[in-house]
Parts: sequence; structure tokens; C-alpha cells
Amino acid sequence: MSDNFLEMFDYVMVFPLRKVDKSKKEGCAPCGDKPPKEEFVPIRQSTQAKNFIKAMLETGLELFIYESVQKDELIVLVQVPDAVLYNFADKIDYTTLLDPDVMKQKLKAGNPDKRIAKVEFPPTDTLQTTIEPYDYI
Repeated sequence: MSDNFLEMFDYVMVFPLRKVDKSKKEGCAPCGDKPPKEEFVPIRQSTQAKNFIKAMLETGLELFIYESVQKDELIVLVQVPDAVLYNFADKIDYTTLLDPDVMKQKLKAGNPDKRIAKVEFPPTDTLQTTIEPYDYI
């Protein structure tokens, strides 16, 4: 994998994998299932890992999943699309500090396409506050 490919992802998660014991012939005789062949060594991930991966996919996260070289771990690269992050932050009413320079620039420009007027705050030199008007919006 190239460095550029790995830089696309925001997080990495590692889940342990368990090899199924070959000596146990698993199957469901009443159901008609046959036990796995000797040469087939299935690998199982925990129910918790399956549920976690399923929940991440349902949330809209983008995943790239592969086995480790030793085949004893499941590597999950996670990318969080901006739209998913914005929706989640809005849903939980997440408050965060903004980049004041970017906010100042965006507010000064407005958005004529969406009929948003230009906004400019007066200087705060004379006010007794540590919060600038562009920090929280």
C-alpha cells in the first residue's frame, strides 16, 4: 500500500482473530450442515467486532478491512466523511471552537447563492471578555 492510500483514512482499529480448532468438527447434523474439510481453517472474529464493524457501516463510515500478514488480526481503516461528521455533531449539539480567521473570512464574504448577508463584528478591544466574536458561532 502506498503512503497516499493510507493518508486517506482517519483512524485504524485492530481486532484479534481466532482460528477455529481443526480437531473439532463443527457442523449442525440436524440442519444438514457438514463439518468443514480438514484443509479449510476458518477464522472467526468476535461477535463484538462484528457488531462494531456493522454499526460503523450503518453510521456511514467508510471502511477498508483486511487481515494482517500473520492472519491473526483484522485491520480496519476508517474514513469519516465530512457529511457524516457534520450530521453527528449537529445531532448531539456539539459545540466547538472554530478557526477565527476562517470564520471571519467566511462571514465577511457572505453567501449570495444562499442569500446569506455579509457579517462583520466591531472590534472588541474595549470589551472585558476573553472570547472573540469569531470563536463560537
